[in-house]
Amino acid sequence: GLLGRISIFQVPSSASPSPIEMLRKIWGVDPDNFKKQQNPLLPSTADSTLNGLTVHCSTQPGRIDLNITPPAVDSADMSIGLIDDTGTLYAELVRIIKAIPQLGIPGPVTRVAIVARFGNLSKSGGDANRILSNVIPEEYRVRITDETDFILQLNRLFTSRSVDRITMNALKRWSVDRVQLMAINMQAGGNLVTGGNSLTSEFMANVMLEVNNVPVAENSLKTVEQVSLLEEGLKVISEYQKDTGLGVKGF
Repeated sequence: GLLGRISIFQVPSSASPSPIEMLRKIWGVDPDNFKKQQNPLLPSTADSTLNGLTVHCSTQPGRIDLNITPPAVDSADMSIGLIDDTGTLYAELVRIIKAIPQLGIPGPVTRVAIVARFGNLSKSGGDANRILSNVIPEEYRVRITDETDFILQLNRLFTSRSVDRITMNALKRWSVDRVQLMAINMQAGGNLVTGGNSLTSEFMANVMLEVNNVPVAENSLKTVEQVSLLEEGLKVISEYQKDTGLGVKGF
């Protein structure tokens, strides 16, 4: 897995809890980094390292994002961190969902979303295309070989089984992206050192799965409804991930 995210959308005029307090209530840790924006339109963020993962809270007018991401890039071998255990990724998403009633998010809340993104690194675009082709369902499969910048996204609407009269979006996005990493040698004081810099380029086969509800126009989502919709979304993502082999067989 590459990342997991839960987003909660409010009306823009709503206040948001402090990202530091959310970090403490969800994971029981203080932030390693905190940035409070002076511009109220920009996100304030707090993040910390927990069991080899980075957990991150972000708030801005109308939106709260709660993220789980891999460890930072390893500068020693120029590699991109991945969450190898999808069970760990799902456990952290469950942890966030269960903590939502304690976060004190003021309403009105109009929409919730849950996202899981899976990836596989390859040395060539052709290899990444072949890996991606194996997990695209046959009814949507297109023939790709050495093409670059491939993106295919589909959305299927369904009616929620957990909350009455709520329509859900189930988005699937398959893509191949070029990833470049550069290592720069610096001396104490921030001075660049000439020579010794290195650049690596790899290709990432990505599958992004997202489930969210169509925004509620009139009545806001109660906390219990937010939890129910996110649990339902996680189940949809988990079933698709298992059916297609994402997170196993090298993906």
